[in-house]
Amino acid sequence: MPKDTFYNLSKEKKAQIYKIAIEEFADYSYEKVSITRIVEKAGIAKGSFYQYFENKKDLFMYIIDEIGKAKMESMTSLIENIDKMDFFEFLRQLFRKGIEFGKSKPELAKVLDRIMNEMPKEIKAEIYKEGEVKSLEMFENLLKAAIEKRQIRSDIDVRLVSYMITHLSMSVSEYHFQDMPVKEENFDKIIDTSDSMVEILERGLGFNVFK
Repeated sequence: MPKDTFYNLSKEKKAQIYKIAIEEFADYSYEKVSITRIVEKAGIAKGSFYQYFENKKDLFMYIIDEIGKAKMESMTSLIENIDKMDFFEFLRQLFRKGIEFGKSKPELAKVLDRIMNEMPKEIKAEIYKEGEVKSLEMFENLLKAAIEKRQIRSDIDVRLVSYMITHLSMSVSEYHFQDMPVKEENFDKIIDTSDSMVEILERGLGFNVFK
């Protein structure tokens, strides 16, 4: 994560560095991303960069964290209305919102695509692990609430099902983007696959919705 000196920069300067870094990571594979190009475009000395970040990986992990925050912010209205939906409808809308976020932010989608297809295995594993921890916690809480509302069976293994949903959701994008470029029309295919995944969870895998 960034050093304090980065957070002490003006809001405009931080936003500029973030934007330039996003463009660099979207245009080049991780190995070919150039700190020299980033600092030249940002108009800062290379030495200053290392006062803000430890290295390229540190910058990249910051970008991923910011993308995650922006994605969650885009789901604020959905989360605020969670009590108006049953578990599976919320799950369906949650995945749709995530996919629509990528569709509306093509540069960010390109960065995420590079993570799936080009990122060094050790960095990809670290990113996925951090995402997994947050996802497991969220789905465990959602499942427990759904059980209390008698929307799903009470005898399920909450931890196991949370793990299943987390990794199924990760697999949907990988399933598509390992063979297809990040284009607007391909996001619609991901939505269809996501809806099918939720249907499988609802009608199979031991989920019995109380009607």
